[in-house]
Amino acid sequence: MLFHTGMIVPDLDAAMKTMAAGFGFAWADPITTTGQMRNPTSVGQRTTRLTFSTNGPHRVELLEHIDGEMWRTAEHPVHHLGFAVPDLEDACRHLEAKDYVPAFELHGPDDGAPIAYYFRSPVGGLWIETVSYAVYQDLMKWVDSGLAPDVAKPGAGNVR
Repeated sequence: MLFHTGMIVPDLDAAMKTMAAGFGFAWADPITTTGQMRNPTSVGQRTTRLTFSTNGPHRVELLEHIDGEMWRTAEHPVHHLGFAVPDLEDACRHLEAKDYVPAFELHGPDDGAPIAYYFRSPVGGLWIETVSYAVYQDLMKWVDSGLAPDVAKPGAGNVR
């Protein structure tokens, strides 16, 4: 299920203001998350400040990345399409069978289990993000309320 389009922005607050004024978007309270990201050659912690539009059903995700070359898409600010899937491993097998290239994984802070996988399109352009239905439901609780959950506040864990 396609549920969002992710955009990389250099300044989250400015992007929220500009897109609200230009397109009428309303935004959930921004959160800052830190998670372990793994790609084929490295493992590291990445910190991101992000929000989702509360207008739906299709959402816009704005991401201000504090660090991480994995995210750099200066020439293409529209970064990825986000899909909620019933089985992450099955979705990975499906995408790989269709020649999508695994790019990296995002792991949760508590048990280190994968919570999202990212793939590069075999023809370039947009990346694909897959998250479990459980992660999707947690995200939508935050987005639909508009209020950042305590779990997403710095030092208290992560939403994703």
